[in-house]
Amino acid sequence: MIKSMTGFGRAEVADASRKFTVEIKSVNHRYLDVNIKLPKTLNFFESAIRSLLKEYIERGKVDVFISYEDYTEENYSLKYNAGLAEQYMTYLKEMAEQFGIENDVRVSTLSRYPDVFVMEEQSPDEQKLWAGLEQALRQAAAQFVESRIKEGERLMADLVEKLDGMISYVDYIEERSPQVLEEYRMRLESKVQELLGDRQLDDARIAAEITIFADKICVDEETVRLRSHILSMKETLLAGGGMGRKLDFIAQEMNREANTILSKTTDLKVSDVGINLKTDIEKVREQIQNIEWVASMAGLINIGFGNMVNTDKIISIISSDSAPAKRLIQRGKETETLIDATQGRRTKSVIFTENNKIILSALQPETLAGRFNGNTAEDYDDAKE
Repeated sequence: MIKSMTGFGRAEVADASRKFTVEIKSVNHRYLDVNIKLPKTLNFFESAIRSLLKEYIERGKVDVFISYEDYTEENYSLKYNAGLAEQYMTYLKEMAEQFGIENDVRVSTLSRYPDVFVMEEQSPDEQKLWAGLEQALRQAAAQFVESRIKEGERLMADLVEKLDGMISYVDYIEERSPQVLEEYRMRLESKVQELLGDRQLDDARIAAEITIFADKICVDEETVRLRSHILSMKETLLAGGGMGRKLDFIAQEMNREANTILSKTTDLKVSDVGINLKTDIEKVREQIQNIEWVASMAGLINIGFGNMVNTDKIISIISSDSAPAKRLIQRGKETETLIDATQGRRTKSVIFTENNKIILSALQPETLAGRFNGNTAEDYDDAKE
C-alpha cells in the first residue's frame, strides 16, 4: 500500500465546557517535519502530540493547527493579598505621622492599589484536557491518513498508466529500428547509383557501410534493459513495501537508457518517441518523491549483535572518532535521542536517522555500508570487530 504525502484532515470535539478543533495538512518532504501551532494553554502537550502523530505519519512536511475554546467560568479566581494591604496601611500611617497630614485612606482606595487584588488563572485539569485533545487529534489524523491513501491510489493508477505507455514507446522503437536501417540502405543505394551512373555497384562495399551504420544506431540492448526496468518498477509498485529508494534508482536507470537511445538515433520519429519517453520518466520520478512508503521488514539491517535498523530511515553513517561526532553524541545524551547498540563495546560508528535519533554501533562504517548495500557474503560475527 502506498500513500501520497499530500493530505488533509480536520476534526472538532466539543462538550458543554470546552471545544477542540484540529486541522492537519501536509506536502512532500524527504523526512517527517511537523510544525504545530497551538494555544499557550496547551503548550505542555506538544511532545505528546508529536508522539501521537508519529503513529499515523512517517514522512512529509506536516502543519498542525489546534484551537481551543473554554466555556467554563471557573478559569480565574480573585485573590486578596492581605500581607501587601497591611504593608500599604503601615507605610501610609507612617507618612501621615511624619508629615502631619490626615490619613484619609478608605477601603475602596486601598483596593485599587497594585496587587492588593489579583486575578489568578486556575490550573487546568490536564487529564480532561488531554482526553478531549487526543480524541480530536486521532479523528483528524484518521481523516488525514484516509485522504493520503485515496491520493496514493490515484498516484498508483497514474504511475501504472504511464509505465504501460512507456512499454508502448519501447515497442514502437523496436518496430521502427529495422525500418530505419532499410530506409538508410535504400537512400545509400540511390545516392551511389546517382553518383556512379551506369557503372556496377559494389554490393560488398554497400553491405559494409550498412553494417557500420546498423552498429552505430543499434539500440537493442538499451530497449531490452529499458523494458526490464519498466516492468521491474511496475512489479515493485504493485508489491508495495518500503521501496522508495529502489524505485528512485530504477527511474535513474530508465532515464540513462532513454538518453542513450536519443543519442544513437538518427530517425526523427524515434527521436520524438524518445523525447516523450524521457518526459514520462521525469514525471514518474517526481511522483515517486510524493509517495510515503509503508516500511517492510525487508528494509532492516543488522547493526551488530542482532540489533536492527530500518534502512529507509537512515540518513548517514559516520565514524565516531571525529570531534563533531563526539559533540553530537553528547547532545544526543542530553536530549535523550541517543540509542546505544554497542553491547558495552567501543563505539566505532554513529548512525543518524530521519526521526532525529542517533544510534551507536560497535561495527565499522565500512561494514555497515556493506550490509546496507546488500553485501550478505560478509562474516556476521560481530564480536570480531
